[in-house]
Amino acid sequence: MMAGMNKFLKIFITFIIIFLGVSVVTAQKLRVSIYVIGGEASGDNKVLASKMAQAINKSSAYTATERTADFLKQLGKEQAGRKDDASIVKLAKQEDSDYMCVAEISTTQNADFVTARLIDVNTGSVVASSGDGKRIEDLPSLMKIAETVAKQLLAGLGKASTAADLASKSGFSGDKGKVAVYVTGVGDPSDHKVITSKLMDAIARSNKYTTVERTDDFLAQLRKENGLVADTSSLDDGQIAGLGAGADVDFVCVADVSEVRGGYFLSVRIVDVNNADVKASADDAIDFDDINSLMRVAYAVAEKLVTVHPGRAVISGKATNTCPDLNVTLSATADDAVSFKWYKDKQIIRGASENTYSATQSGTYYAVGVNQFGDGPMSDVKEIEIKFCKIEMTNFSPGTFTMGCSDKGAEGVECERDEKPAHQVTVGGFGISKYEITQAQWQTIMGYNPSYFKGDNLPVENVSWDEIQIFIRKLSQLFKEKYRLPTEAEWEFAAKGGTKNQTFLYSGSDIENEVAWCDINSEGKTHPVGTKKASAGVWDMSGNVWEWCNDYYEPYTNTAQTDPQGAKFAENRVIRGGAWNKGSACRVTYRYYRLSGYRDNTIGFRLVLPLETKVKTEDPKKSRDRRR
Repeated sequence: MMAGMNKFLKIFITFIIIFLGVSVVTAQKLRVSIYVIGGEASGDNKVLASKMAQAINKSSAYTATERTADFLKQLGKEQAGRKDDASIVKLAKQEDSDYMCVAEISTTQNADFVTARLIDVNTGSVVASSGDGKRIEDLPSLMKIAETVAKQLLAGLGKASTAADLASKSGFSGDKGKVAVYVTGVGDPSDHKVITSKLMDAIARSNKYTTVERTDDFLAQLRKENGLVADTSSLDDGQIAGLGAGADVDFVCVADVSEVRGGYFLSVRIVDVNNADVKASADDAIDFDDINSLMRVAYAVAEKLVTVHPGRAVISGKATNTCPDLNVTLSATADDAVSFKWYKDKQIIRGASENTYSATQSGTYYAVGVNQFGDGPMSDVKEIEIKFCKIEMTNFSPGTFTMGCSDKGAEGVECERDEKPAHQVTVGGFGISKYEITQAQWQTIMGYNPSYFKGDNLPVENVSWDEIQIFIRKLSQLFKEKYRLPTEAEWEFAAKGGTKNQTFLYSGSDIENEVAWCDINSEGKTHPVGTKKASAGVWDMSGNVWEWCNDYYEPYTNTAQTDPQGAKFAENRVIRGGAWNKGSACRVTYRYYRLSGYRDNTIGFRLVLPLETKVKTEDPKKSRDRRR
């Protein structure tokens, strides 16, 4: 009974801790109230509200509270219809929200247009806006467009954690000019809604202004109060400035749609309320045939108005040649770009990333500057040729050494059975790679990276003896060389310092930590090659990863040998050197074995090249002297 009670208390305390933790996190988030208006059916509004709330709640900075039309009525307000930003802000303040998210569904050009904007309750400014349109024929299409608009809206907010942070990161601080947006002229009000949405989207994100929307009803009220003419299309800039002063804004953005010669013309201008000066203007022909063309032209004009295109990217490249790794680092610059898309041979290879790309393959590269309003023009071509860096080799002259281990001998350890007997071995001259083969080198030759621990300059692992033979064939064809895996005798000769006949416990030292990444220091992973102390010009022969040898595994004999090749046939291949998860196995005489098809994240390899034997030739001068 007591045990059960203790278990219950633990669960209860854990629940309280989790609850308090969640409460603390939630308390730090900015509160957003959501309203959806304009849909033909309450179900449409419900779908849109749900998608908006879902997107907002996925962020780390905001928490969304959904407000339905019924709740709006319950507050004693008017019927849930279109409201200007000032009245929306009043509602939000009553609910103790930081921001108000207003989403609206309207129908235009035989399609449905969904728009959303996020309003700062304290300033009444629109801090983010988005809108998109398509024919909504069923529930999946409604959900898809709602999700698209929600994601666009959230992307416009940036990653803010507090209201002050939002102001500093997004540029929506109090010193930005506040712009009221109006659309006048011919066309259906729903067409005007599309234009308004695109204008607000561009203006709010331009980092130059904040915006407030003024509806037709609100405009009519201002006209009435100010005694202005009924036809808003005839307003001159002085009257527009008067409207702006009444709306408590710094600027008024007026978009006017007119019918000219069988087509439509959209002109937009931003007017300074203080002096009626036009601060910016843009225009273009507009097509009312479908919603896509309407959105495209409206947004293009909005972009011209606030000049937000990133401009053409310029690529530069700098080659780095620090063996055993080689790549070309490409850098791109573009006016107003916040990120870049990278293309290789006209295929996108990285989207919305930093302005550098590390190329490891030859090809034709392009870059496109990207900001929150879309892509800039494609950069000029950058053609590069990646030359794989030849594997750096350390040469060992022919020599004789003692292979294997003797109990309580110079190594000072008790040998494993298969390390005995110690015996004399003579090897010919060879070059062995200074480092274990890296992932960058494998990737360049093979086109893929099988390694568990990822990193260009980490040793490649998770490769079988059989796979390595394919790598060797390709590499040898590329450089017209006869690469191969080292024999076990060559491996131990190099690990013991060649003709120096070192008697260290590990390759180059009796102290494991000096020369090896092993269980005492590896932190359970591989490390970049060449970062420990070298032994006779070779690194990492103890630790980091086991290394495949060319030989089949077989027991030693006490017979002296010259260039032993191992058994002609056996079940397993030799691996040597130990790995990041082993200690005693990192000794220079320790042996182990695996099937040739075996692979895991502890086994890699290095390569050898036999040295050509050069025949000595007599000095021609000495030969002539003898003939005399």
